[in-house]
Amino acid sequence: MTTLGELIKAARLECGLRSEDLADAIGVSRTYISKLENDRMSNPSLEVLRDLSQILKKPVSYFFDTPIAVQFFESLPQDVQEHVRKIILEPSGVTLESDGSQVLEAFISYFRSQSSNL
Repeated sequence: MTTLGELIKAARLECGLRSEDLADAIGVSRTYISKLENDRMSNPSLEVLRDLSQILKKPVSYFFDTPIAVQFFESLPQDVQEHVRKIILEPSGVTLESDGSQVLEAFISYFRSQSSNL
């Protein structure tokens, strides 16, 4: 299984960026990028993932092992799962049997739509 750090580093190298370049581009420290790439930190914010996605020209789902989205959903309390299914997944035409990246994209689309309402 490929780690988040390995995925970030591979995408950065594919773009021909130094870790300093990537850090500057997304507004974090070089140390932060190093911690991510060396799997000493594995929980970046959605904003950091969005920025990485844009700079490294990868969809946000690239940074997730597909089952993680399903594992996240299944970790929610049952009543929250039902709410998420009705409010996020069904309107997107996505089920838990869908590709994990589709589940993740449904979540991201929903949160984007909510942030524009603020």
